[in-house]
Amino acid sequence: MRDNEQAIYDQIEQGLLGLPAANSATEAAAMAVSLHYRIIRFRGKTMVEVPMPYPHFVPVDKEMFEWATKPLLGYMPRRRMNDVFAQLCYTADNLNAYDRYILLGAGTSRQTVWDMEQLEERADIMPDDCVWRSPYVPIPTSKPIKFILGLAGGDAELYSDIMQSLAPLVMAQKPVGIIWWVGNNTDGKLALFDVLNKIFPDQLASLTVKQLNGRRSNTPLLNSALGNVAVDGGGQITNTEIYKSIGTHEDFSMHRWHSQGGITVRGNVHHIFAADRAPTFYMRNLSLDRRTHTVPFNQAGYAQAVSSNNICGQLIAEMCRYAAIIKQQGYGYNWSGAGIESKEPEPTISRPSSSLPEFRW
Repeated sequence: MRDNEQAIYDQIEQGLLGLPAANSATEAAAMAVSLHYRIIRFRGKTMVEVPMPYPHFVPVDKEMFEWATKPLLGYMPRRRMNDVFAQLCYTADNLNAYDRYILLGAGTSRQTVWDMEQLEERADIMPDDCVWRSPYVPIPTSKPIKFILGLAGGDAELYSDIMQSLAPLVMAQKPVGIIWWVGNNTDGKLALFDVLNKIFPDQLASLTVKQLNGRRSNTPLLNSALGNVAVDGGGQITNTEIYKSIGTHEDFSMHRWHSQGGITVRGNVHHIFAADRAPTFYMRNLSLDRRTHTVPFNQAGYAQAVSSNNICGQLIAEMCRYAAIIKQQGYGYNWSGAGIESKEPEPTISRPSSSLPEFRW
């Protein structure tokens, strides 16, 4: 080891940063970093807490780690830096046990913890241990949210359908099914997607059915997502294997890219797809029907700016309220007539193009 490297490690070990005794220079360096950054493990990822724009966790890789810790540790060879990173990954707190909690109002004086299993607020859970976080404080309202009611065309039953389609995002036990927002109000669907991503920044995936069926390299993003909300082309779905798995929230496997191994993709993710019309299937049956739920968005031209914090707070409070309603319904949806009618009235068999394989049941 070169003299300047040894000097760095000696300086750390001698208590420059108030560290306790360590067994090695690598451990001492890791302890120095842990005093300045909170590093955790969650769902197979190493993450670090960052303060802006609100306190939250982001994945950290070796390159980001090296950039962030260089001012603290000084120069050290890449191999030694990798050893420090590995030590931190190994010793970081594992917060998988807090997977069921969402911190609402993160970074504010009114923050609260939502329990996605019990479907209630919890005062006995440390907010700092929640990995899922939203910067918005819930704002309960006694009236329907104007924005959502506008998307429903003033129809109270359709308002309930839209809210039921959103509520599983804050539920650990989710009803069976995949949500399809259908109809010609594209602006309204996109506006609602925008507010969802604002409520849960960087915690929602945006994978289409085609991407999921193809088991693309970004499919494992579901492992670190509260939900999946995506604009989808709709059309005919010929490969229903993954569709059935995500509809019943079951895990599925895929090949790990650039590797001989595989990876398991978590299935307990709520999926919402926006399309002009409901999907069709090469072989439609009751199994697919019970996994496919449609909610019509036909209030043409309606879209409202959703930058207001009040709208975000009201929507998340309403999602939590409807989560409790779905629990009372036996963890099943209770759709209005409009939602049911937006499906195809009769099962159909659509022949695929000759370039697609046939599937036998």
